[in-house]
Amino acid sequence: MQKVNYVKLYIVAYNCIYRDERLNSTHVSLYFALLHFYNLSHFASQFSVARSQLKAQSKIKSDTTYSKAISALKDLGYINYFRSNSPHVASSFSIEIPSLDFITIETKSTHPKNGPVPHTTSPDNGPVPIITSPENGLLVYTSKTYKQKHKTINKTKTEKSVFSPPTIEAVKEYFKKLKSSAAEAEKFFNHYESTGWKINGKTQLVNWEARANMWLARSAEFNRNSQNYLSSEEDKDYTASF
Repeated sequence: MQKVNYVKLYIVAYNCIYRDERLNSTHVSLYFALLHFYNLSHFASQFSVARSQLKAQSKIKSDTTYSKAISALKDLGYINYFRSNSPHVASSFSIEIPSLDFITIETKSTHPKNGPVPHTTSPDNGPVPIITSPENGLLVYTSKTYKQKHKTINKTKTEKSVFSPPTIEAVKEYFKKLKSSAAEAEKFFNHYESTGWKINGKTQLVNWEARANMWLARSAEFNRNSQNYLSSEEDKDYTASF
């Protein structure tokens, strides 16, 4: 069992993968699945894991896709793969991280805590800032190109407008504008006042005016149906004997 700082390993692996344009999403998914089992093995120099487990963890469905991805990771120097010839014995792996010039791990920090962030030169983009962690000595380069291509918009959570229940006077005034009666306005107000101004007692109202419009439309439809049901031009004889 090796002594490994998994956080450092994970961050360095991520940076390697991010910079390596030879990899696709299948390679990345499979590699991080292998890192997961590497962690579970307590960072054994060589660990075994079944194909079915790796496919499930990496969301790979096809055996052909899985085999190609394993071969690619091995050829690119990300893993060592020891294939098992027995269907009852899992294959073995060891984790490797390619050495890239723009990724550095130092055992000690060379700058004071909370001091100015140093700059260095990356092979492709010139000077780029470094994110540093004085506590664990981890230096991770941040790509300027990545920032330009993947600008993150900090979406501040907009505060939801707090619903303010209307007064009975406001409701009556609104119903009056819609040429409805004060009695209908009181029915509407009393109904939603009793529910805490919630729809079906669950969903908080946002726009009570829109709800009032629906209320009046339904009320008009109900009255129309009631009149059609009660009115009849057919004479009925209720004197028939039984």
